[in-house]
Amino acid sequence: MELAAVAAVAISQPILDVFGRAPEVFIEADATGRDVWVFALVVGLLPALAVGVLLGGAHMLSGSLGARRMASAIACALFAIFGTQIARHLTDADAAVIAFAVTVSACGLLAWLRSRWIHTWLRFLGVAPLLFPAVFIMGSPSGDLARASSSAPSVDLAPGQRGPVVVLVLDELPTASLLDADGNVDAERYPGFARLATESTWFRNATSISSNTLYAVPAIFTGAYPEGRAVSPDASQHPDNLFRLFGGEYRLNVTEYVTRLCALERCDPDNAANAPAEAFATDLRPSERTRPIDTLLGDAWSTFVAQVRGNDPSLNPTAMDIDEEFVVPDIEATSDAGSGTDKVANTAQPARFAEWLARIDGDSESPQLSVLHSVIPHHPWRLDATGTAYRSFGGASVAFSKFDWLDRRGAVTTMRQRHLEMVRYADTLIAALIDRLETVGVWDDATVVVTADHGASFAPGAPFRSWTAETQVDVIGVPLFVHGPTFDGGSVDDTPAQLVDIVPTIAAAQSIEMPWAVDGVDLATAGTPRTTHPYAVKGFPNEAVKRPYDVIEIDVGEHLTDLLATRPSRAFGSDALATWRTGPQPDLLGRAIDDMRVGPPSDITFRPVPNSLATASGVGDDEGIHALAVGKLDGPISAGDTMAITVDGVIVSTGTVDDVDGQAWLSAFVAPTLVRDAGATVAYYIVDSNDPLTVRMVDVAEPTH
Repeated sequence: MELAAVAAVAISQPILDVFGRAPEVFIEADATGRDVWVFALVVGLLPALAVGVLLGGAHMLSGSLGARRMASAIACALFAIFGTQIARHLTDADAAVIAFAVTVSACGLLAWLRSRWIHTWLRFLGVAPLLFPAVFIMGSPSGDLARASSSAPSVDLAPGQRGPVVVLVLDELPTASLLDADGNVDAERYPGFARLATESTWFRNATSISSNTLYAVPAIFTGAYPEGRAVSPDASQHPDNLFRLFGGEYRLNVTEYVTRLCALERCDPDNAANAPAEAFATDLRPSERTRPIDTLLGDAWSTFVAQVRGNDPSLNPTAMDIDEEFVVPDIEATSDAGSGTDKVANTAQPARFAEWLARIDGDSESPQLSVLHSVIPHHPWRLDATGTAYRSFGGASVAFSKFDWLDRRGAVTTMRQRHLEMVRYADTLIAALIDRLETVGVWDDATVVVTADHGASFAPGAPFRSWTAETQVDVIGVPLFVHGPTFDGGSVDDTPAQLVDIVPTIAAAQSIEMPWAVDGVDLATAGTPRTTHPYAVKGFPNEAVKRPYDVIEIDVGEHLTDLLATRPSRAFGSDALATWRTGPQPDLLGRAIDDMRVGPPSDITFRPVPNSLATASGVGDDEGIHALAVGKLDGPISAGDTMAITVDGVIVSTGTVDDVDGQAWLSAFVAPTLVRDAGATVAYYIVDSNDPLTVRMVDVAEPTH
């Protein structure tokens, strides 16, 4: 019992603490309340049971002496784990952690062998294997899922003629990323968004209420501001929502991510109540799901290992994972779209989009509510505009420090280019959505909302997503397009709009009177402009659900002015190099080296990190295309200098050199389609800014892949 208590303190409690603050992990695993209970009990009891098995086995093999020796070994190991857990909160230095863990282990073992009081104390703590799961169930946001009752009944709507409703929520997309030099949607880079804008009302002055998905998405689906208390993002905590409002009359085609606000029986896409009339039937396979408890216990083990090793044990499913590789499935909306439940879909979600899109039908007699929260173009940015996946790796640390940008213009510019390519990929999904609605014949009658839960900032030296006065315009500014019979196509409405306005706007468009109070307004009749609104500022990246979080009142009266001040000063074109023209010396892109002044080879050597693009294309295709050029630069080169990368003698990317602790570094991005196939030659040049413009070749040390 005593060692079982130590095992619970050293192993069970830290794991349950992390999972208790991450209900989105259980939701994303499609866990039921019973799964949450099983998880808590297994994590709480399994270490204690393992201790008992080891002691029992030792006693059977070697008698009492063997059991005592085994007990001492187990105590030594558990005290070391406990010491490691404490040390990891105090320092990142491995040597200091090891020294502290050894000290705690030695002192703990000595006390275990010689002190009676520790045995007395541990006997009282013998209830820990059951106490910690009980605290998890009764006192954590994840425990809310285990105690959740069934969803509130759907609303009985008054009779009326209503059309289909479609809501697409993108993720981590600032409005600024869509703008051209005139402050409109950049039609060259984003023809899908531009097409949507010409047939919708674009609320250009829209703002989010949080940079955390777990607060922002419930606000979208409920029309209510966050309350300043941490709750799980599910229907038990947010019962009055869009799905309850429409679920009684509408067929439901709903795919959520890290939230579970749709909790009616017909929220299951395979529910027979969602089937269209036979004439509109589609041949879609039922979704195949991995057993939630298997996924959760695997995550628990990974979390324990991360805690001991000192890695970030964050369980945020949308957190940047720069090591995991994947292959992106075809987004074509067919019956072979797949269930979208594997690691690929959990990261980039093209399969989820394809399946959701394929379920949209033309049965207007029995209207359909189609809602998708897609984690596109959310980081990690691993797709280009064509949907081609490329390999990502630890070179991102050159730009990031705990989700704040370092003051390194070159690396941050490269990361923004990767983001913009994902936005161009998202643009193809917008076009596919419009095509689908037109094909099934409901585009003209449907109410369609396209928005994003929050934005992001790409200012060197500033937070990536956390709210500050400097990042506000990019973090809170989100696209909001509303298409429907009652909205003017091609209209730009600069009235301040908020995410909480979406539900009342949809309800009004369908002639539905809201049956409960909401904080949002119908954007068609918004009235007096609102220049302030609540904003949940706490909770990113690793504080997704804590008690409590901070809700402040932010001033958005000048948001539009600030937004338009971020407009680019030039056009970028519509070709494959459009995104790269956001980098340094954009006029170099597309130029052939043979047509330029080329000086003698430089004395500079580029030393790529492992898995970086070097001089040969088509390397490592089985594990992802090498499209990122990251590494040290040795020789006469300084921060602020410009490097150019060529593929078969044509400049396809430029990058600004950064100073990384006194060492020159390059962080650049090449279009994956240009280096996908073997045979292309990649070369690096330093750009001499002297008149006339001259480039000189840089030597490359081949990396180890």
